[in-house]
Parts: sequence; C-alpha cells; structure tokens
Amino acid sequence: MESKKILTRENEPTDELQRTVEKEFNGVKLSYKEVYYLDYDVDEDTGMINRESKGVFYTGSQVDRNMSTLKRAYSIAKKQ
Repeated sequence: MESKKILTRENEPTDELQRTVEKEFNGVKLSYKEVYYLDYDVDEDTGMINRESKGVFYTGSQVDRNMSTLKRAYSIAKKQ
C-alpha cells in the first residue's frame, strides 16, 4: 500500500496583506485593493524552497475577492 506524503513547513504564514493596484484596461484606469499573503518562494523546476526570499501568494477565497473587486472597480470606472 502506498503511503501519502504530508507536506510541512517551518514558517508561520503571514497575516493577510493589502495593496492598491492600478491598471489600465480598454482605456479605463482602474484602482482597487488586492489582498494576498507572503510565503517562501519555491523554485518550480527543482521544488526547492528558498527561505531567503518571500513572494506573493493567494488563497482561493482571496482570488475570488480580488476578481470581484476588480469587476466592481471596472464597472464604476466605466460609468464615470
């Protein structure tokens, strides 16, 4: 019987962070708040964790929230 691997990590995940994103889409300038968290970067070719640098990552719920915020920002900016 094959055993399942359990992935663990030693770091504590960061609290949810926010940043203001400004984009231009179809000639409309958008500005909205994006939520994310920081975690160690992982080399996708080797699978090695780089414990010296942290990158931006999103949970599924954060992606959904960011997309709905972007859609609302677009509809508001388009009306103006």
